[in-house]
Amino acid sequence: MDIPFNYDTSMLLKHLVTKTGSNIIEHKEIKKSPRKIPNRNRQGRPIFIKPAYKQLIVRFDQQSAFDYFMQENYWSLEIENFVVRILLGNQDNPEYKKQDPGYLQNRS
Repeated sequence: MDIPFNYDTSMLLKHLVTKTGSNIIEHKEIKKSPRKIPNRNRQGRPIFIKPAYKQLIVRFDQQSAFDYFMQENYWSLEIENFVVRILLGNQDNPEYKKQDPGYLQNRS
């Protein structure tokens, strides 16, 4: 899932448990480091841009969670004023390739 960088994921995890009816056995947040741009600020220091999103990898205890996403076509979730994009963990799955618009660009 791609979620805003500073968003607390605990509410999102609770929501996923409620929606899927499966328990989460493992989750991991992946935050990319700030990106350095070639310009410098007025003091001559490098400028770093924080990423807008972090990734959350969630593993469920039941196959029914996967089935829920597939049957309901549940690939995004609106929370507050942003949308969380949901992708399958297996990048070789044909459904992953359909849901990730950057997949084809990154593979060319």
